[in-house]
Amino acid sequence: MRLAAIDCGTHSIRLLISDYDPANPDSRPTDIVRLTQIVGLGQGVDKTGELAPDALARTFAALEEYAAYIREAGCDRIRMVATSASRDATNFFEFSTGVEARLGITPEVISGHEEATLGFRGTLSAHPNLASPVLVVDIGGGSTEFSFGTVGVAGASGSDLPCGSGDSARANSEFGTVAPPADKRGSKESGEYPYEAAPEPNASPTSIQPRRARETNPAHLPDSAKISGTPLLNPHDLQRPRLKAAISMNMGSTRVTERYLRPSENAAGVPSRDAFHEARSFVDGLISEAARTVPLAEARELVGVAGSVTTLTALGLGLDKYDPARINGAVLSSSKLRKLARDLIMMPREEKAALGPMHPKRVDQIAGGVLVWERILAYLEENPGPDSSGKARGDFPVRTSENDILDGIILALAD
Repeated sequence: MRLAAIDCGTHSIRLLISDYDPANPDSRPTDIVRLTQIVGLGQGVDKTGELAPDALARTFAALEEYAAYIREAGCDRIRMVATSASRDATNFFEFSTGVEARLGITPEVISGHEEATLGFRGTLSAHPNLASPVLVVDIGGGSTEFSFGTVGVAGASGSDLPCGSGDSARANSEFGTVAPPADKRGSKESGEYPYEAAPEPNASPTSIQPRRARETNPAHLPDSAKISGTPLLNPHDLQRPRLKAAISMNMGSTRVTERYLRPSENAAGVPSRDAFHEARSFVDGLISEAARTVPLAEARELVGVAGSVTTLTALGLGLDKYDPARINGAVLSSSKLRKLARDLIMMPREEKAALGPMHPKRVDQIAGGVLVWERILAYLEENPGPDSSGKARGDFPVRTSENDILDGIILALAD
C-alpha cells in the first residue's frame, strides 16, 4: 500500500509518500520521497484573519506539483492536514475548494491537540531510545506544539494512551485515492535545498524505489528529492510513544515576527530592543501558560522539530549547507543554541541570507521562530529538572529531529 501525507502549515507545505505492507505485521512504512515548499500561507493572517490571495496562489501551485507526484506514484490513500493558519482563516472555504480541485480530497483542519499528538508519534518513531519522559516541541509558523509522554511498552497499563489512538489513528476511508486533477506541475524553480524542490521535467515518481533499493541505486530519485535519515519503526514494535499531555500555543515564527519584530525593523532588518523584549514577554507568558497543562520541567529529554529549530541546529553544527542527514538526531547544548538564537534575531538581513544552511525564504521569518525556541530553552534551564533535587536544571543537551507530524500522519494511515 502506498500512502501519502501532506502537512499544510502557516509557513510551509510538505509531502511524504511512503510504502506500507498491511499484510505483513512486521513491516514498517518505507519513505519514498519527502518534499517541502515554503509558500507562506499564513502571510498576514494574524492581522487580517484571512488567507491572502497571493499566499493561496503559491500554495495551490505547490499542491499541483504534489498532486502530480501522488498521482504518478499511484498512491492508494492520502491525507492532508491543515494547521494554525487554516484554523484562524475566515476564508478557509476558498482554500478548501482549491485543494479539492487539485487533489480530489478535502483538507482536514486538525486541532492543536491532534497536531501535537501526530507530531509526538512521528518524531519518536525515528528516535525511540530516549529517556522518558520526553518533551517534543514543534515550532511552526503560527503555533508551537508541546507534547509530553513516554516511550513505553505497547499494551502497558496506565491511563495514558498510545499515540495514534483516537482521532489521529482512525481509518479514514473518506481520504480514498487521488482523483486525477489537471496535469500541471507549475514553474517553480528548484533550489539546491533538498527539502524544497519541484519535480525535474523528466522525472517520473512512479520510478522512485523504496529506501532499500535507493541505497544501492540512487539514480531512481532526482537529486532534489533524495532524502536520508532513520527509517520509521514498525508500528507494532515494543517501543511505542505514549502521549500524556499536549497543548498548542499561538506563537510561531510568522506570528511573532509579524506581530512584534518586523514593525520595528530598521533598514538593515534588525528589530529594536524594545520590540525584542516585548516579543520575549509575550512568548514567556504563553510558555508559562503551557506549563500549567504540560509538565515541561519534568522532561528528561527535549526534542525540537520544524524549520526554525533545524536551521539553528545546522548553524550550531557549522554546516556549509543544509544537510538533513547530519541534522536529524543531532544533539547540542541548550546554552549554545540560546546564544546562536539571540545572535540570529539581531543579525542584519544580508548576513542572515549569507549563512549557508539558511533557506532564502526563511530569512525574513526565522527570528520569531528562534526567539520562541530560545525562550523555551531558557524556561527549562531556569526551572528544576526531574533529577536536579530542586535546583535549576542549567545547561542541558537538546536533540533535533527531521521526523515530525508528516511521519505521524503516515503511521496513522498505516494503522
